[in-house]
Amino acid sequence: MWSYTPPLRDMQFVIEDVLQAPARWAQMPAFAEIDADTARAVLEEAGKFASEVLAPINSAADLQGCTWRDGEVRTPDGYPQAYAAYVQGGWPALSCHPDDGGQGLPALLDAALNETIAAANHGWTMY
Repeated sequence: MWSYTPPLRDMQFVIEDVLQAPARWAQMPAFAEIDADTARAVLEEAGKFASEVLAPINSAADLQGCTWRDGEVRTPDGYPQAYAAYVQGGWPALSCHPDDGGQGLPALLDAALNETIAAANHGWTMY
């Protein structure tokens, strides 16, 4: 089984030290409540999802692939369950406005999420 360890410290370094995003968010009314601790927590949870849910189904899914049977496309084992967990965790709406059901977080954190899940399981990410 393939494993994935997200480069959280590298992401934190870019977000906090290079881009100084938390200081910039503090100046924006929509993100004033988002600090470095919040960003770290989001990255850590995204990393857990990627390493615990997506990475374990990566290799087997590559070998299994999708199939067409009885007029339906069947995805690899674990894909529907992983997607349900993704939705349940609120990940698809991370940077969407709360009025639209999102979490209202900065798009930078959404970009980090997408990098993390694509690295853990690119096939599932395209799913």
